[in-house]
Amino acid sequence: MTGQSFVAFLNEYRLNAAAEALQATDETVLTIASRCGFENLSYFNRAFKAHFGMTPRSTGKISKTRPFCLSGKRERPRFAHQISGGGQQLSRWMSRCGTMILVARRFGFSIWLIELFRAVEQALGKREIIAEDLGYMSDTVRQLVRDSGFPGMKVLEFAFVSRDTGSASDYLPHNYPVNSVAYTGTHDNETLVSWYQTVTDAERAMVRDYLYDYATPEEQLYKSMIALILRSAAATCIVPMQDWLGLDNSARINKPSTVGQNWRWRLKKTQLSKKLQKEICQLTTRYGRMNWA
Repeated sequence: MTGQSFVAFLNEYRLNAAAEALQATDETVLTIASRCGFENLSYFNRAFKAHFGMTPRSTGKISKTRPFCLSGKRERPRFAHQISGGGQQLSRWMSRCGTMILVARRFGFSIWLIELFRAVEQALGKREIIAEDLGYMSDTVRQLVRDSGFPGMKVLEFAFVSRDTGSASDYLPHNYPVNSVAYTGTHDNETLVSWYQTVTDAERAMVRDYLYDYATPEEQLYKSMIALILRSAAATCIVPMQDWLGLDNSARINKPSTVGQNWRWRLKKTQLSKKLQKEICQLTTRYGRMNWA
């Protein structure tokens, strides 16, 4: 690891990006400073001079005659020398990546994140990573997820919202890309049964219309919804056990921003009946989801 605080790391990263932009473009110092997250030009000038020993304007002039070497050395990619180790380091870097994504969404630093992801892979090897790309999705973030190569998350419950979120259609199963992980709901969501009971009449109608199923009794409709994601194009499907069992929110795993009652549900041996095992086997086999390993 670097031994730096995250703020120091991020400032160094932004200064390096600004220096590269000053060399490679004809944009003004003010424009580059703002694009790299420095709202105060005076502070940017001071920080830049303290880091590189020259002003931002001097950087542009030097680059016209000879290459400018960031921090005196640029033999390797910006992140490669900073990432090493195994699982603990990976966890810390993934946490840092999460913060960097928030910064990227604010300032448009997507190319930095791709370099960071590539450096993580180079240093720690190929890891199974899922991009938690939930919530409002701008075109920039969608492109970032595609460029990263990580599979995104597709949560069925998010598909049927009557308010305009700008991304509900991304969660309809016929729109799932192959490189994605489909969920009926995650540990932070209501179970399918309780979710259907608590949404609006308009949203329940959206579910029925999408399924083109007006006959299945409501207490059995969760099975049709599970089948929806199983027959999607998503390479991986995750169905919580509570949804296979058709349980309500008494079996919910986690309610965000609450304490005291979370992560307590446990599967009892008697709940995984022979009948349910056969049903799961039939569905996963029918839709090519059976794991024969």
